[in-house]
Amino acid sequence: MTDQSNACRPTFRVLGALSVQVEGEYVALPACKPGNMLAGLLVSPNEVTSNDFLSRVVWSDDSDVDTRAALRTCTTRLRKLLLRHNLGDELIETVPGGYRLKAGPADLDLLRFRELVATSVRMADADEQLTMLRDALNLWNGPVLCNVDSEVLHRGVVPLLEEERLQALERVIAVFRANGHDNAALAELQQLTRTYEGHERFALRLAETLHAVGRREDALAECRRIKGYLDDELGLEPTQELRELEVAILRGESSRPVAGSEAIPTAEDAVEDPAEEAIEAAPTSSGIAVQSGFVGREDSLAALTGVLTANPGAPALILVTGAPGIGKTALATAVAGRVKSTYPTAEVVALRTGGRARPTDEVLEEVRFRVGSSYQRVLLVLDDAGDEGQVAEILNGLAGAAALVTASVDLLGLVRSHGAFVHRVRPMTDAEAFALLCSLLGDDRLVEDLTSAHELVRNGWGNPLVLRMIATLMQVRPSWSAQQCVAWLSDDPVLRLSSAGESMSLLKIYQQASDRLAPELRDTVELLANRPERTLDRKSSFSKTQARGLLNGSTDSLLPRLVAMGWLDEVSPDTFHFDRMIAHCLQVDTGPLDTNTTDLASRVTNVFALAPTENTKEGA
Repeated sequence: MTDQSNACRPTFRVLGALSVQVEGEYVALPACKPGNMLAGLLVSPNEVTSNDFLSRVVWSDDSDVDTRAALRTCTTRLRKLLLRHNLGDELIETVPGGYRLKAGPADLDLLRFRELVATSVRMADADEQLTMLRDALNLWNGPVLCNVDSEVLHRGVVPLLEEERLQALERVIAVFRANGHDNAALAELQQLTRTYEGHERFALRLAETLHAVGRREDALAECRRIKGYLDDELGLEPTQELRELEVAILRGESSRPVAGSEAIPTAEDAVEDPAEEAIEAAPTSSGIAVQSGFVGREDSLAALTGVLTANPGAPALILVTGAPGIGKTALATAVAGRVKSTYPTAEVVALRTGGRARPTDEVLEEVRFRVGSSYQRVLLVLDDAGDEGQVAEILNGLAGAAALVTASVDLLGLVRSHGAFVHRVRPMTDAEAFALLCSLLGDDRLVEDLTSAHELVRNGWGNPLVLRMIATLMQVRPSWSAQQCVAWLSDDPVLRLSSAGESMSLLKIYQQASDRLAPELRDTVELLANRPERTLDRKSSFSKTQARGLLNGSTDSLLPRLVAMGWLDEVSPDTFHFDRMIAHCLQVDTGPLDTNTTDLASRVTNVFALAPTENTKEGA
């Protein structure tokens, strides 16, 4: 069917009644078994359609006919039918394993529809896009294959073809919204939601558009309407996207970017073989997006995945600790992605915004909107926790949910109150750090000078945040080589990585994290940062000036608490190491000593008292 000058090459129609064009007029084919076979071939043009699939299309699933012989007979009848309409009998090819019907966009309305939709996406002009989409939609003429008596096609293929039409309608809305024609979008959506009252995506687009034009109450009403329909008519919970939109409207946030232009699986790409009569829906998005460039951490991923999947019926609580920038959130989200078969619903919930802790009631309300009322098989990533009381209250209010809690402050009370498993995130190995830089900068930029690349890794201290800052430095300076970057960092890496403003200042990030520590822990960290030695034990000596930071706080078991939180390493029993990068970031002017204070030496000695602690289960 490639020579359009030949009058024997007709146009077939499947987007409506199965029809053929004869002398400029469409003729609907009668309901018959050859018609079933033709329909089965036309919905998968230019593809080999298996004998098994065609047999079920023609004779249904429970038929016990001799497939090969029956198909040969049916093919003969189909070719005779085509000859009666002057269409020729060479259109259908017999190939190993089945049959094939060749067609192009000028021969089959389904292919023409797909061509117009695909072309519209590439158009820059909005009017041209709309014209293409309207022409595509005008090819539809009533119910698909309404004169074809095949349960297999109507159950497994027709719904996918209908979905392609709905996709095109959504793209019309997307073009209107993207070009500021919200009123036109509203008119279309109001008609569509009346026609397809249970179609959630149309309801979402309508609520988004109502919200965008300032009709907040109408937008919320549409959210409630579709939620009620899903519950009452279908027994379904609202999707995550609907929950998030409702939360955004309630908060008065700006309308999100228009959705609906993403590709929706079509009948030709949703299945690898048309013999597949039923398409299993993909799992609903978990709401978890793994950070780009995430590499390594396989031991941590395996350990935390094991904890979460060991006993799904008993919700787990994992406390992910570590120094600022060490990759706690990235690790937690990666773990959530790995356990989606056990926890199909997963949400990241920020517990701090704008440098302040969020009210617990606000967090609970958001989670309930996003997750619903049942928390079984739900995994929450409670990010940047700063108060164990708040975490406990959230967990108690969402009974049944599992949680990964990330924190750089002392939340070890959760071990006692909720049996938390504690996992401290360690610095990356050199190999992992190099892999991270390669993923962010590309292999070519680093492998040409491996010596300088090793120096960049060393300047990153195994800290993903620092490594990302180094990568950003080179990304915005594409002409720099690794050697030039090493030379620029060599004088004072911390200061260099703090020169791009507060949002990218290593000093600022660590100072803000230190300020969130309990006073006695903050004072201890500042004391350790101002010592010239990085290793200390019970015999270490301190000057009175170095001891000043401990004067106002309790000193029982401070160092073990800092170890558990990731601010300090215990390299062997009673021997500690304070990271050089953290020390550099937190070095302060200690100021004059308060001469009225006495017994400084004994106060400092108490810092190293290793009093018994809770039996925390610390991950590797």
